[in-house]
Amino acid sequence: MRGVLAAAALVALGLVAGCGETREPARDTESRGAGTPSGRLSFPGANLLLISIDTLRADRVGAYGYERGTTPFLDELAESAIIFEDAYATSPKTASSHMSLFTSMLPTEHGVTNASARLGIAVRRVAENRPTLPQVLRDANYWNVAIAGGGNLMEPMGFGKGFRGHKPNAPSRFFSRLADVRAMVDNALDFARRIPQLDKPAFLFTHTYQVHSPYNSPRRYRERFAPDSSSSIVGPIARKLHDTPGVSSLAAVELWEREDEFTSADNQHLSDLYDAAIAYTDDELRRFFDELATLDLIDPTIVVILSDHGEEFGEHGNYEHDQLYTEHLHVPLIVRLPGGAHGGTRVSGLCSLIDVFPTLMELLEIDGPDTMQGTSLVNAIKTGATDGLAPVSEHVMFADHYRATRRTASSAVMFDAAAGTVEGWDIADDPRQLAAPTDGLAGAHRNNGEQLNVALVRAFARRAALDAEDAGEAVPLSTEQLEALEALNYVESETVLPEGTPLDAWPHDG
Repeated sequence: MRGVLAAAALVALGLVAGCGETREPARDTESRGAGTPSGRLSFPGANLLLISIDTLRADRVGAYGYERGTTPFLDELAESAIIFEDAYATSPKTASSHMSLFTSMLPTEHGVTNASARLGIAVRRVAENRPTLPQVLRDANYWNVAIAGGGNLMEPMGFGKGFRGHKPNAPSRFFSRLADVRAMVDNALDFARRIPQLDKPAFLFTHTYQVHSPYNSPRRYRERFAPDSSSSIVGPIARKLHDTPGVSSLAAVELWEREDEFTSADNQHLSDLYDAAIAYTDDELRRFFDELATLDLIDPTIVVILSDHGEEFGEHGNYEHDQLYTEHLHVPLIVRLPGGAHGGTRVSGLCSLIDVFPTLMELLEIDGPDTMQGTSLVNAIKTGATDGLAPVSEHVMFADHYRATRRTASSAVMFDAAAGTVEGWDIADDPRQLAAPTDGLAGAHRNNGEQLNVALVRAFARRAALDAEDAGEAVPLSTEQLEALEALNYVESETVLPEGTPLDAWPHDG
């Protein structure tokens, strides 16, 4: 096995060294179709609305099969939109995943990781040689505005690059303190009302943490989805957090300090509170889109609604989003094209959030940067299926515990650098990865495991080449930003993954 893995690594390094101007994909494809159907699908000059609902897992959305009525608005919108059924995030962490969305690069390549709330910690700002979606749109004469929820989506990391900033006619806002989804919608509408008077197309990026823990929502949503139950720990803490005036959201830390004591009733109550927050967010999106309709802004706009990662409620022995299983990475990806083109299409097959950037570039007829590693999904919209894409996702938050996973239609493999293992799951029979894993470098998983190694070799080679030009810079955070991180339960020391960690630790047989 050692020889096979070493050969795979050498092949990958050879491809990187000899590629010249040819850009290698971030993850291999298993097969390619015969060609692209005739007829372009493009909307040059269209407005772009990109909405990120932080922490929303796909299987809690009605359009993805959930039957609890959490997302009636999104379900209605999906009737005139394209649903990508198997979209996966590149990371279970907000900063890494969103920067992958903005750069079409894996977390290792762009180098941005979540920050922590330890006072004085520095975070890494994305380097200038990793162009972002807002920068490319700005250069294409778009007027860009961001209304973002703060926390680990902040300007010091480079998320503000390409946006217009704090100007009276373009109120970009990266909140220092966590904001309710209603505030996000109100701020976004302030800009949307100005769009008809602009002399150029608009790009509006909005983001909300409403679905993130502690899963806050107005009382009427909690009474519907999370009524009082036998929850002895979560219930009382949640009531204190959500209903007591003057109680800081920092008290959410108390919730997770007691997670080892959670009963099955506590676990269910957490899940119910999550559903309540989703329903509240969905209603606020309806309010947003109702006004967009009165402004005649929906049909001339490409609308993209997605999430950066999912959430766990004990499926793999943990909570929140610190692992790389299906519930952490499978996210909704809903795209509505101008005029509702291809509305109602459900695209089967795997894809990744790194594919969004190149897809938008093709739809808008804009030349994207050579650094993009994703694949345009425009052909998949036409055919109703992606073709052999195998998403790679990474957990790079802790320097001493790097993990990565690669998923195909039949196999998922996960590499754990600290443990020195590669584990595999049969996705056809076990899509939620609930069964005990097997050897990810043997049997049906062998090729997938080897291809994960190849993908990581390529990613670290690209990172090294880019860092030789510009490695970005470490930047300090303000007290307000650190407090917002603590409110989201980011309270441990986290650093950027040292170069070479996963490859040095890759397991070998014999």
